[in-house]
Amino acid sequence: MDGFRILVANEPMAYREAMAAALRCLHPEAEIAEMAGPHDASVPSPPPHLLICSDPAMPGRLPAPVWVLLYPGGTSNVVVCLDGKQRRVTNITFDEILAVVGRAARLAAQA
Repeated sequence: MDGFRILVANEPMAYREAMAAALRCLHPEAEIAEMAGPHDASVPSPPPHLLICSDPAMPGRLPAPVWVLLYPGGTSNVVVCLDGKQRRVTNITFDEILAVVGRAARLAAQA
């Protein structure tokens, strides 16, 4: 799983920072970057294996094989995309996000 990259780019900032900190503790082997939003100039290179964001434009601008779109439009819905297959989840838990992280790590290791 060396080189597994996660980009956390959701709002609000406190939520983004808390999620990134938790992921750093739970996945010390991963490279975790934070980004303020779709217009942040600090786009990582190489691209992430997993993108966690809250702006619907982010997955198109920063393609990743796995992404999680948190609460688009302020709804309780979340869109999870695993290797091109999207599904909607209502009221996702952090444990469910961690399960997505695990799946993304396995996909990255197979690549």
